[in-house]
Amino acid sequence: MRVMYVTRDPKETYVWYGERKCQMGELAVARVQRYEREHMCDFPANDSVGWRDPGYIHDALITGLKKGRRYYYKVFLSSVYSVLLLLAVVFAFFVLWF
Repeated sequence: MRVMYVTRDPKETYVWYGERKCQMGELAVARVQRYEREHMCDFPANDSVGWRDPGYIHDALITGLKKGRRYYYKVFLSSVYSVLLLLAVVFAFFVLWF
């Protein structure tokens, strides 16, 4: 499954996913790409008058999903928040299993 979204921030973002809303323990990193006016083929698409900045295109590819299952996902734009959430998930895993 591919999750794509556009932001104004070039920083790396993350997609948390899982089979339960309350327990998304898998993580996919989104690649960040951008295109500029020069990448467009011809007028009027590459004209400076009508050009609109597209922002940063984030693309997270999620692999290894099981057929016929429902998956939930959330996009995290802040890397600091994502790291804190990852620590919380790891902590919850150890509390539940040990």
